[in-house]
Parts: sequence; C-alpha cells; structure tokens
Amino acid sequence: MTKNIRMLAGLLPSEVGITATSEHTPATNMLENGGSSAWESVSGVKTATITLTQDDLAAVNCVVLNKVNLSPAAMVTVKFFSGNTEVFNTGTVQAATYIPAYEFIPGITPFGVPLEEVTNYPTFRVWLDTVYIANTVEITVSDELNEDGYLSIGRLFVGEYFSPEVNLEYGVKMTFVDDTKFTRTSAGYFARPGTITKRLTIDLATLSTDEVVRLFSEFATRGKARDVFVSCFPEGGDIKEALYSFCGVRKSDFSGIHDFYENYTSQIVFDEC
Repeated sequence: MTKNIRMLAGLLPSEVGITATSEHTPATNMLENGGSSAWESVSGVKTATITLTQDDLAAVNCVVLNKVNLSPAAMVTVKFFSGNTEVFNTGTVQAATYIPAYEFIPGITPFGVPLEEVTNYPTFRVWLDTVYIANTVEITVSDELNEDGYLSIGRLFVGEYFSPEVNLEYGVKMTFVDDTKFTRTSAGYFARPGTITKRLTIDLATLSTDEVVRLFSEFATRGKARDVFVSCFPEGGDIKEALYSFCGVRKSDFSGIHDFYENYTSQIVFDEC
C-alpha cells in the first residue's frame, strides 16, 4: 500500500451493530448520525471493550478512534474476526504518539508530551497494508490514568480506506476557520472568541475509472453529511500527519472531470466536524 492520501467514510447504525461493555451514553453515538454527543463509559470504568458486528463479511484495513479523551498511558487492542475465527490482532499498543526526535526543538517543543496534545489531535488510528475479510471488530481500551474518570470516543471509523494510486496534487490548502465575532465599541473592538476548525482543499488530478467510480459510490452519492476521516500524510507519525488529518464532512459538491482518456480529476473541500 502507498502512503498517499487516505479517506474513510463513517459507519451508519443501519449498516452495523455496536455495543460497549460500559455505556453511560450509547455506543451508537460513535456511529454517524448516532448522536450529537460522544460515547462515554460509566464513571470509574478504566477498561472497556467495543464490539462492532455486521451480518456480511467486509474488507477492513483501517480503524480510527476520533476525538478520544485518553491519557498518554492509555493502551488499545484491536482484533478482527471472521465468524468465530480471529484473523488479526494488533496486540496491546500505546494509544499516544510522541513527537519524533528529528522534530523535537529544545525550548519550543514540549518534551515527553504526546503529539495528540500538542496538535489538538485526539485520535488513535491503525493503518494496515493487508486487507482483512471480517464481520466483527473488537476494540479494547484501557486507561488507568484517565483524568476525566471515564472513557470517551467521539467517532469510530472501520473499513477499507480509499487511497488513489497517484497522490494528490501540490497546492494542498489547509485553512483554520476562526468564527470569532468582533463588535466595534468606543474603546476599540470587543471580541467574542469562537471555535477554530480546519478546512481542507485537495486536488486529485490523476484518477482511474475505478477510482472515480469508488469516489462516486462511497462519498458522492451518500451526501455531504456523511462523516469522512481524511489523512493527507498517513503513517508519518509526525506533526505534519497530525495537522493534515481530521474527521470532516464534504463542504463542496462532488464532481469528476473526464479530462482525457481513462483519466479523471476532482477537487474536494472538507470541513472539520
């Protein structure tokens, strides 16, 4: 598999079943349209297992836990099952990603602080080169040092990511949209701080027929409201990967331009959600 841009559509409650061993708020909140709030375990619970099931076997090579509240000590285990047979197991892995030594700047970059905290990127992800066929995904999260006293996950993405053979064009535009409101007063300006979200504009200029058909079927025909996890520079394990990754929705209408024989182009704009 290449390390080109990767996109993965969110899951709908009608497509899969989901349960958690502890639910203060429903596990279905982790699915698209499952709820406006995150899944939360009962207070005091430090370990929980989330199980995602569907009737039919499906291709899986990616798991993303988005907007989590995990501490740097948190550990995660991900397993895939085909029926009752385990076909993949990550083993117990650390949820946090630390800033690589080549990006550490003494006096500027915090030492020993996870990348997720520095970049406001609270996400755990598993990218796999091999595509597995499974109908059950089991995720166990353990966090003995969680300061909130409970576990929380905003969105869960599971499936086979889309990644074009030819990467996106130069000129990727990342905009930090700040909706702060200003009111002119006799003393100057009064600012009412707003939220800051990301807006990503990408150009895919070399798409095969199969690739544009998959974009149509997985992202275009399901509408703008469909959650999408986007990572422009996957598996980098660095600040660039963190800044250019997020859960978003498609801001632009979808178009595929057939510019010459067996080639298509498409520009897509995503807004962070």
